[in-house]
This record gives sequence, C-alpha cells and structure tokens, in this order.
Amino acid sequence: MPFQEKIPEWNAEGVEPPASKKAAGWQAGEKPPADYWNWQMHRTYRALRELQEKALHKDDVTASDIPTANGSDIQSEIENLKSSVSDGKAQIAAAITDKGVPTSPTDSFATMAANIEAIPVGPDTSDATATAADILAGKVAYGAGDQRLVGTMPNRGAVNITPGPSPQSIPAGYHNGSGQVAAVVFDPSKVLEGTTIAGTAGTMPNRTGHVTGQSISRSGTTLRIRPQPGYYPGDAANSVQINEPNLLPENIRQGKSIFGVSGSLVPGASIKNVQRGQTAMTSTTRTVTISPVDVNKSFVKLSINSSAGNQSSHVLGKLIDATTLQLEVYSQYQYTTVYWEVVEFETIKSLQKGETIVSGQISVSVTISSVDTTKAFVIFSDLDDLPSHRSNYAYLYSNTTLVVGTPSGGGTVRFYWYVIEF
Repeated sequence: MPFQEKIPEWNAEGVEPPASKKAAGWQAGEKPPADYWNWQMHRTYRALRELQEKALHKDDVTASDIPTANGSDIQSEIENLKSSVSDGKAQIAAAITDKGVPTSPTDSFATMAANIEAIPVGPDTSDATATAADILAGKVAYGAGDQRLVGTMPNRGAVNITPGPSPQSIPAGYHNGSGQVAAVVFDPSKVLEGTTIAGTAGTMPNRTGHVTGQSISRSGTTLRIRPQPGYYPGDAANSVQINEPNLLPENIRQGKSIFGVSGSLVPGASIKNVQRGQTAMTSTTRTVTISPVDVNKSFVKLSINSSAGNQSSHVLGKLIDATTLQLEVYSQYQYTTVYWEVVEFETIKSLQKGETIVSGQISVSVTISSVDTTKAFVIFSDLDDLPSHRSNYAYLYSNTTLVVGTPSGGGTVRFYWYVIEF
C-alpha cells in the first residue's frame, strides 16, 4: 500500500545556522531569521521525500522479497526446510521400523520419540554388579535393570609420589601405570651410622663424649673451634674441646675474665707517647698547645735554662686540660727557657696528682690513696717566691702520705706533684 500523506513541499533553501547557534538554541524573546527558518523547513521536506521514495510498506513485502546471505530468499529457504524435515522424518521412521517398532513418516515427532523409547536395546543386565564408583569418571555404562551409570572413579593418570617424613596415602582411583615413587638419593656421609634409609646405610660418625677439635681460629673477640666431622648429640656430656695450657689466671689481667677464668695478673705500666718541647718565658705564665692526652694517665717533667740568676730557678707546670700545658715562673726575663716533656701512659696501675702550697712552714703532709711504695715514685715542679735558690723537696713518707717541703721556712712555695705507681 502506497504512502497516503502528502509531503509538505518547501523549496526555499535558506542559510544554515552556525554551529554555536545549533548548540545554544533559540533563546526566550529571540526572533529566528527567515533564512535560518527556510533552511530548516527545506531540509525537513527533503528528508521526508527521501524516506517515501526509498521505503517499502509492510503490505508490499513477501517472504520471496527478502534475500538471504547465500543469494536465495526466505520463501525458498522455508520450502527447502520443509523438504529437509520431510526427508529426515522418512529416514528416522525407516530406522525405527528396522529396529522392530513400525513407524510412519507422517507420524508426529512425539510418536517417533515414543517409538524410539520402545526399541529393545542391550544385553540382559540382571546379573550386573558394577556401580558408578567402579566406572571411570565421565564414562557412561549400564548396570542391573538397564540402569544408566555415570562413572565417578577419579582418573589419577600418572601419580608420582615423593617420599616424605610421614606415610602418604595412595589416592583411590584409576592409575595409568606410568607414575613412580621417587628414588631416595642422599650422601651416606650425611646420615648417622647405624641408620638405613631406603636401603642405604649412613656413614656419619657418632661423636659422643668430649671430642677434640681439629683446629682453632679467631675472628675479633670470637674464638672458633673446628669440630671433627660427624653427629653431635649436644647433651651435657658432649662437647668440642681444645686444650690451651696458657689459659691460666696468672696470664690474664686482673679484673678481666676469659672463658670463665678470672685473671690475677697485675699489669705494669707502658708508655703510650712522649711529647716534648722548649718555651721561652716572656711572661710569668704561658700556655702550650699539645696533642690530646688522657690527663689521668699523663704527667709533666720540667727543666729550666736561665741567665736570670737564682730567682728563675723554679718553674711550675701542669696540664689544665687534654691539649693545654700551663707553665709559670716568677722571673719575666726573656732569656728564661723551659724544657718540658709530657709523658702519657698506655697502662698504669695508678696516677695521683695535686697542687699543694707550703706557706710559712717547712713541710706539709698530703694524704693519698694507698700505694705500694716499692713500686711508686714522686715527680714534682715548684714555684718559690723567695729570691734565693732553695732545694725544695717531695717524698713518700708512707704508703698513704706524701710530704712536700722547703729547707727553710718563710715565703710561699707552690708544689704540683704526681705519685705514679707501677
């Protein structure tokens, strides 16, 4: 049936609006230009005309008008299908009839299905005993009473077993015979003698008791004993030992312990370094910068060279910190030269020091920590304010008393002393 409605003809082409106007559209109160309106009407007219010219009405189309992919048409394909179904039914009917159940090609599919079900099949299965578990998974069989059985037995294929520390179950199911139990391969020397694994006897020696090590080595403070090859039970009666005849208390420093042996050796003194120099005394007090020392293990030794007479014959020296030596004289003559030595010990049993003033007296007693007087000595420097030269002195009166003094009273003498014990 043709289209009934007449297309509204409009031939004025007009002017196409810009893209911005198409996007924004007409705004309230805006009057569209005539050319824009003519463009829209003309395009609508042409689109409708093209639709009527090229479209087919459903009443004008038959199955023979619809083509198929193979160049035929729907109607031809329907006819071919009918013929194929008819031929197929005839073949199925003949096959069912051949199996002993008469069937006509004109019978319905339902009748043919029922006839197929009526075909007697298979042997007598009344004595069958197989169950689904006896049949490989995915396989179909028939048991007693023609019961259809779908197998559930797992198909294990090639099962490979690696021996482990515990018994391993062999999984139920079908095995194709190509699986293996892995060989147990090992170094017999790594297995204790008297032990057999998979038919191989171990050869590792059983090291019971106290076993002498092969050798010793040291890494820093760690002593390493190389054991004999073999197995060690590690109980209280089992050890790796090395005899060291020098591991005795008298060979270990007192206050230290090596492998449980407490030392009784009292160390002697050893000198770490000696710094020395000479300084011209252009003032009563001068300081000298030295390399850092441990002030608790260092002492100062002085001598003087001067043409200034007896007044400059005494000089006082002491360490005021780790890098500073301080020198003092009464004389300010530039010809006074002090020769100094700073001695630092590496080890020393004890070093006591102090400053003592003797004023209006002959001597002063100073209490010190107890020392072994047979292994201790005194070093001192002094500064005397009397112009005459005096032979000032310092000595150990007892193991806890130091005496410093001057041959005659009067004036003031400053002593800086050290008591050094080896």
